Amino acid sequence: MYDLLIIGGGIAGITAAIYAKRYGMKLAVISPYLGGLLLEMNQLHNYPGYTGATGPELVEILKEQIKGIEVIKEEALKIENGFKVTLRNKTLSAKTLIIATGTHKKHLNIDEHRFLGKGISYCATCDAPLFEGMNVLVYGDGISAAYSAIIASEHAKTIAIISQKKLSADKAIMEKLKKKNIPLIKGKITSLYGKNFLEGVVLSGGKKISAQGLIVSIGSIPTTGMLSASRIKHDAKGFIKTDKNMETAVKGIFAAGDVVSKDFRQLVSAASEGAVAAHSAHKFLSRA
Repeated sequence: MYDLLIIGGGIAGITAAIYAKRYGMKLAVISPYLGGLLLEMNQLHNYPGYTGATGPELVEILKEQIKGIEVIKEEALKIENGFKVTLRNKTLSAKTLIIATGTHKKHLNIDEHRFLGKGISYCATCDAPLFEGMNVLVYGDGISAAYSAIIASEHAKTIAIISQKKLSADKAIMEKLKKKNIPLIKGKITSLYGKNFLEGVVLSGGKKISAQGLIVSIGSIPTTGMLSASRIKHDAKGFIKTDKNMETAVKGIFAAGDVVSKDFRQLVSAASEGAVAAHSAHKFLSRA
């Protein structure tokens, strides 16, 4: 029996583990890999103390900080009331839980599986070097799409952003796009074409754009499929509702990071929520 099980290995989960260890709690982190979305971040410009560093570099530092903490490199398949977590071959029990499973990328749902690994990517940091010398498109209208285009521009022959609406990014990012001469094309991708590899996209008006690479950056959805058997409450988009102490509708179960219902999703806020969740879990056990 654990005092605490943390489900998720991103910055929220890792921070929660760091604090829980300091409280002397018997804990484990459950995650197929450590780092979460940090592994996709080419540079950190707004995290205190790490201007210009890469996400993977920060992950290595975080790994050092949780040495000695048990990490179970598996996916949590089901979380039930009663603080039970089902893995592939066993079920673990704990006195408290922290859900820090983050989000996963939205897909186009237009038969793109044909070109996965053959021209379509959901991670510019991971795959941009594969598009060396190619014509590449980025699809999305948020800051992640802008970042993806900037990263891909270091490798692609040409780069453009396709967006259904006005691109939403801060002034510094927009200036960088302008400096790199990355054009914005308004439209919605309705289909893809190519024989064995991606050759281009078709927009809603029928316009075809030739491209050998397409980086999809159309947002994320919360990773909460394992919670179907619990009484945890969600908002209309599926994100977990918590109070100011990061506690969910189920007493003793807490949540932190991008999986939580909120308007602001940043590394610094995810880390803060992880710390608060661990503190709240410790207080919960102290009252028990």
